[in-house]
Amino acid sequence: MDLILPFKKGDFAESKSFIDGYKCAWFRCKINDMRVTETGSFQYLLEYLDYPDEEKTWTEVFEKNPAYGKRNSNVVRERECMLRPSYPELYWGDQVPEQFPKSNVIVSVCDTPKVGDLVEWLSEGSYWTAKVTKLLSEDMVKVQLLKPPIGEGGSYTAYCKDIRPALDWCLEKGWTVPLSQANGRCWHAARLIHHKSDTEMSGSDEESTSDDDEEEAQKSLKRASNSSQEAPGSNLEITSDTTSSSRINSQTATIATTKGISRSSPETGSVTRPYKE
Repeated sequence: MDLILPFKKGDFAESKSFIDGYKCAWFRCKINDMRVTETGSFQYLLEYLDYPDEEKTWTEVFEKNPAYGKRNSNVVRERECMLRPSYPELYWGDQVPEQFPKSNVIVSVCDTPKVGDLVEWLSEGSYWTAKVTKLLSEDMVKVQLLKPPIGEGGSYTAYCKDIRPALDWCLEKGWTVPLSQANGRCWHAARLIHHKSDTEMSGSDEESTSDDDEEEAQKSLKRASNSSQEAPGSNLEITSDTTSSSRINSQTATIATTKGISRSSPETGSVTRPYKE
């Protein structure tokens, strides 16, 4: 099956890294250029918007997730897309824009943060995927970063204004809302509203309380945890089409593994320049 990368030169996006100290963090960036290397891997030249002093960095589109180690020989599950589109516009309560953004999707949140919510926490210029573990006050919560090897772990105090609902994105399905869970219950911390069909594309703020609902929610949670893991395979061919998007043929060529990018950590607060080994 052919997949189209929805990114082109000049687009704004968000990128992630598997480097220790920066896992499960999203960085706002701009795509300044694109290329196919001699080894057949596809790369974007990224400019990091919140780090103006850093040099532009060539970044692999797909990278092997070291969290899987050697336990899983299924390459399809080991490579992930390192970019996603810019986070959709966020609205609270019953707010709906008169004119939808170009992405034709918005995020709607009707509830205040609660224990168990999956969120993305803004710290040191990047958004860290975390879970709300305690409500401290009306405007502050305690968040726990995803545990290693998926994330960095650690507990932090966060202002509610600095958190947004966590979202997953993949080439096949686009944006989806992962299931939050706590105390045996599962729910969506937000919902996606799509302009084209005028329907809620994923999630509701209703909690699953029945045994059947919770069983289905647990199955969905398992699927959601894998939805951001892309399946380009070990043999891929990537070429640019006339719209500067990228077509992936899942039968040919090779995607190489990136060397990575270092960024600021919520624990250290340090910022270093991109590098290549």
